[in-house]
Amino acid sequence: MQKRGRSSSAKPDPIISPKVQYRETYESRRQHDRFIWQTPAIIIGVDGALIATTFAFVQLWVVREFIIAFALILTAALIHALIKHRYFMDLEEKTLLALEDKWANKRIQRLTTPDKEKEYWATEEEPNRLQKQSAHLIFRRAMYAVFYMLVALMFVNPLVVGDTVRLP
Repeated sequence: MQKRGRSSSAKPDPIISPKVQYRETYESRRQHDRFIWQTPAIIIGVDGALIATTFAFVQLWVVREFIIAFALILTAALIHALIKHRYFMDLEEKTLLALEDKWANKRIQRLTTPDKEKEYWATEEEPNRLQKQSAHLIFRRAMYAVFYMLVALMFVNPLVVGDTVRLP
């Protein structure tokens, strides 16, 4: 009868070198960062095209509501993806800093306000007010604004008939 699992002659998996782990973590972080920067463009492009098409060609307000609801759901899903990608990007940032602390004598500055107790390869003086602003928070707020505009549009849509606005 054969035993299940690893045989006694099987060699253990090789240990991943810190350099390989650092590269893989950095590449994964770059992928998340790239998605974070592309998400607002996707949301604005798709939502803008849907809304423009809806009000230019669709006369039935029920159909408009459906299209606006689709844009709303898509926007909510992409906002969630934006938040998740930022979460994993932050984890990978911490991993990179921990690897640099353990295996390198200096860090690479990736944060606007670096830890003053650590030594960096290069750093800048105190960043100005604009440089301290978090781009991902601005993106997130902008995406929430688009979301709320779509919600408002769903309420205004039944009042719009063709090119005129019906007031109650």
